[in-house]
Amino acid sequence: MFNPDPSFHRSRGVALATLSLSLAAISGCSPTSPQSTSPSNPPAAATAGSNTVARSEPPSSNTVAAATAALERSDFAAAAALLRDHIRLHPGDEEALFNLGFSLSRLRQTNDAIAAYQQCLTVLPTYAEAHNNLGNLLLGRREFDSAAAHFRSAVTNRPESASAHNNLGKCLAQQSNLVEAIPLFREAVRLDPRQAEARYNLAVAYLNTGQLPEAEVELTLLLEQNPGMTPAQAAMARVQRLLGKSVGPRR
Repeated sequence: MFNPDPSFHRSRGVALATLSLSLAAISGCSPTSPQSTSPSNPPAAATAGSNTVARSEPPSSNTVAAATAALERSDFAAAAALLRDHIRLHPGDEEALFNLGFSLSRLRQTNDAIAAYQQCLTVLPTYAEAHNNLGNLLLGRREFDSAAAHFRSAVTNRPESASAHNNLGKCLAQQSNLVEAIPLFREAVRLDPRQAEARYNLAVAYLNTGQLPEAEVELTLLLEQNPGMTPAQAAMARVQRLLGKSVGPRR
């Protein structure tokens, strides 16, 4: 599994995370595995029996701290239950709604996760992270138009996000729109040159549009950074066969 750099982060409350799905297999090249990033750099949760926190923090803050701790240990069921308790008292907390969506998606409760992200976006329509994650869930259902709309909103609100550009590119590539997908993959690689998935997707898109030298360049860079990436090795072998080059073992 190749984890992209977590380009989305918000500092208040419970730690956030981004999800991304892989480019669908096209023309015989295998896609990368589905990816997700765990909550990034969450604030330290209060330890059990911390009297200082118990005295100084309101109950809702204690609930958020407990949810943070649950996310840190990947106890998504506990996190979801705690976040729901918090949201009942604070229905306009967009970060709690985002993290509820994330927790539910990890529990494979897709319908509820979608609803949580939609509620989050009702509170804060410009929340790029929520657009990105909601787009991924919709892409998994092959609801391409809706997914693309959310990815475009993520790109608009976070133009510096390699993940959002890559996800929009994947959505378009799955609809065979490689002409529009390729510039998005290029931009994702420009924004984050070490994001393996985006570079692989760019290389496969080049391969499937007959741009073999460009595909070879991207795969060479990718394999220098990730020499054990099996899908990239297979794609390189195919490119070199099509270019009429002998294929030897990579050192």
